[in-house]
Amino acid sequence: MIFHINRDSVFLHNNHEIIEISSDTPLQKSNTHYHTEKYGFEMCPQDIQNYSAHIFIWEYILKHNIEAPCVIIENDVRLNCTYETIANDTEPTSNDWDIVIPYNKLNVETDLKNEIFPSRLGYYWGSYFYIVNGRNIEKLLSLKAIRQPVDEEILEASFNNTLKTLLIDTDWFEFNEKNCPVYQSRSSFFLEKIQEINVWESNHKEQAISIMTYLANKSKELSLNLFAHAGTLLGIVRHDDIMPWDDDVDLCMDEQEIQTLLDAVQEENIIKYTKSIWHKTGFEYYKFFYENGEYKNGYEYTFPFVDIWLLFHRGNSFITSDGYEAYTSDYLPGKEYSLHQAPILLPQNHESILNKMYKNWDKYIKVFSWSHRQKENSIDSIIAPIKTDNTGKLITY
Repeated sequence: MIFHINRDSVFLHNNHEIIEISSDTPLQKSNTHYHTEKYGFEMCPQDIQNYSAHIFIWEYILKHNIEAPCVIIENDVRLNCTYETIANDTEPTSNDWDIVIPYNKLNVETDLKNEIFPSRLGYYWGSYFYIVNGRNIEKLLSLKAIRQPVDEEILEASFNNTLKTLLIDTDWFEFNEKNCPVYQSRSSFFLEKIQEINVWESNHKEQAISIMTYLANKSKELSLNLFAHAGTLLGIVRHDDIMPWDDDVDLCMDEQEIQTLLDAVQEENIIKYTKSIWHKTGFEYYKFFYENGEYKNGYEYTFPFVDIWLLFHRGNSFITSDGYEAYTSDYLPGKEYSLHQAPILLPQNHESILNKMYKNWDKYIKVFSWSHRQKENSIDSIIAPIKTDNTGKLITY
């Protein structure tokens, strides 16, 4: 049989008969503290409503002693086969699984990647279609405590072996996230919460801008090319500013020019610098900071800081300290840009460079969890879909 969640209602499809078994699924209690600790904000109300509908179905299966495989779908999922086909394909192995999840491989091209749903090990996960083994429904009912979206909870239970989960690649169904109430609500809710994020304290941001401005003015004075890089480049192109959730400044410079800048910085002794090695490439880069900044034990530099990554020559290309390769012509000639009155350069073909660094940067905002100040992950990453214009500038927020 098939259980169909359609917004607040639940329908049962059985032997060509459709019965509404719940018109207003009661909300279950949720653990708001868990979600806030993990993500930095409370759970989306639509996710609580959706999880409650799944619990209602699990309890219905138990109450009515249903032992057959039960298909659970959400909203506009369209089945391309009959229930009998699904049951026949899964029944022979029913002793070996608690739940079956038809997967969507990350590298499969679709109209819209469901990136706000969880992904692990190269797969997207969602609660929009799965099959439960009625004989083992108690296993799912052990997940009744609502702490996070149901797809995340099922995923965690699968990884820690609370659930025996079978992944299969099928053509059983079609699904478009654009029409999914959970996707729509989660998207707008995440965007709302992202707008509230600001990891910068005002004095720290002022200090970072001051360091950047000094380096930019000195580079211009010495006729050196100082480019925006990585998250700072993304912030400029998409937001016209340093992103409020990115608590450092990233710049880059030709390897043949950096020593001139280092000599000037050392001679004037206004700011300090230290050489670092990027662990993924073994290449050097430099951190610039104030001596009286905020120290953290075990680190030889203070917070806030500005990173200058190097552009190493490789034929007609540059390779950056952090491992990204681009044509020299993608950088030169640089385009002048004033970031908080700091005269820096944007790469000539910044879009090509950003595409290599940040997949779908013009379609999603991705807030990463790393805190440069705390030197640890502060919250789980947050993702929300956006719209940008033909230059990559944010137009929907």
